[in-house]
Amino acid sequence: MLHLNPTPLTLWLGIAAILGVAFLCFLSWKRSPHPARTAALEILRFFIAALVVLLLWQPEWRTVINPTTKPKIAILWDDSGSMNTLDAELPEALSGDAKSGAIVARGDWVKKALDSDLWTPLRSGGANDLISKPYATPSESGSNGSDLGTPLDELLDKENNLRAVVMLSDGDFNLGAPPVGAAQKYRLRGVPIFTIPVGSETRLPDLDLLSVTAPTYGIVGENVQIPFTIRSSLDRQVRTIVRLRDAAGRERTKNIILPPNSETYDSILWRLEKEGVSTLNLSVPVEDGELVSANNSRKFTIAITYRKGYACWSSRPCRAGNSVS
Repeated sequence: MLHLNPTPLTLWLGIAAILGVAFLCFLSWKRSPHPARTAALEILRFFIAALVVLLLWQPEWRTVINPTTKPKIAILWDDSGSMNTLDAELPEALSGDAKSGAIVARGDWVKKALDSDLWTPLRSGGANDLISKPYATPSESGSNGSDLGTPLDELLDKENNLRAVVMLSDGDFNLGAPPVGAAQKYRLRGVPIFTIPVGSETRLPDLDLLSVTAPTYGIVGENVQIPFTIRSSLDRQVRTIVRLRDAAGRERTKNIILPPNSETYDSILWRLEKEGVSTLNLSVPVEDGELVSANNSRKFTIAITYRKGYACWSSRPCRAGNSVS
């Protein structure tokens, strides 16, 4: 079916042009001494003018195809590495057995949202089909990151009866084209995109024990240095105690000062006293105003060896003659 899309200005200009050309053609035919030949010429002239006006009104041929499947509402949820960040606050509707307002990882927040009954009204009593798809899942090989534009493009190419899209994401993307290009395609198709942001826009007040770089092996009687990194997102200087403890209850402490909103690199010494695999726990106490306590400690293991005549280090080969008694 032919559809015209004129603007108000081009509509009235086109009508005026057609009427003017028709009037001039009529006058030319009336005054001509050769009416038959002039009539054919003026009809051709009027047809050309009408064709120009028609093109000005942006004609297009539309074909209406009635879908044979139910409309689909797609739920796209972010599965990238950034979703492991521990800064998502659980609302009361998703808390369940957990405490309302508890801080969880962004990925856990998304899983609770997907398992909830909040999506039931979208089915409209069976009138719509819901599809749930992850994107940006980390791969074993290749680059890992968040690409928001590609999953939107692929979904639009695959589904021909898409009613709406709901995206659950932290909004970070570092791969692919900007998602604004895909959003424009959805706008042209008349498919709305609803976004649900996950996580906090700013870093929560927290002391995060980012890493513990402990040696894998050690020797009985040796003192090993255990480096660690603590990130403080508190807006004040913190004086705290780093506590290192083994399963037997032996403990070593160290006083440190953490500057506000920065990372601190330090280390603590530990004496290896017994052969075997020792499980150690490095921790810092929870400070006032800190919202996340789950990342204040880390466990690790050290394999301790004790052999007469040999001393084995993780960073050197075993050598004879280094007697340990």
